[in-house]
Amino acid sequence: MVILIMIDGTRPDALDQTECPNLKGLIQRGSSTMTATSVMPSITLPCHMSIFHSVPPTRHGITANLYLPMARPLPGLIETLRSAGKRSAFVYNWEPLRDLARPENISYAYYREPPLDASYDDAVGAEAVRLLQEEQYDFLFIYFGSIDTAGHAYGWMSPEYLQQIGFQQHAGSFLVGHPVFVEKDAAVEQTERARQGAGARWHFGWACQTGVCSCQKDQLNLGSVELCQRA
Repeated sequence: MVILIMIDGTRPDALDQTECPNLKGLIQRGSSTMTATSVMPSITLPCHMSIFHSVPPTRHGITANLYLPMARPLPGLIETLRSAGKRSAFVYNWEPLRDLARPENISYAYYREPPLDASYDDAVGAEAVRLLQEEQYDFLFIYFGSIDTAGHAYGWMSPEYLQQIGFQQHAGSFLVGHPVFVEKDAAVEQTERARQGAGARWHFGWACQTGVCSCQKDQLNLGSVELCQRA
């Protein structure tokens, strides 16, 4: 099984200011880079379309977080897997990602609108663990969106944003601490990094096995969004 984990909106320099042993453990045990660049415009849906179709926005035509059918359709990763007889599964909490694959190509999809509280990413982590325990797929895509939500709401590198990076480790530990994941599967994890000010964003990925971390939940009132502070 190949597992692709996307942690949306995480800046590389934020890792030096937060307690995130999961991500740092992956960096130490695997291959990584802090200088990879994203496509432009560096917006969630265009970036994901490029990842899944291996072409820039000038080719797939998605330049905003709004899906439009391609003028010149081309098969993406999921369509290629399907044509080869492979089974793919999606687990995510940002609904527009449904358009990363054409209909009748994904074998299983789980979407849940996340609650705006400390449990934002928990359902995604729990469902991914359930799939690993009970079902078998050739490719599993897992998307966590809480850090990106905190960045948009309170600013990248704000105290609330950095706190949410620490808490996201708790949600992710539901998945990466599972024995099936640690012992049997290689994981490809891409953490979407966003830099404000200069307006540049980029993606960063590595392939490795994963470790375990945990976080205490202390709810923090973030105004329009309630997230969680790492104790």
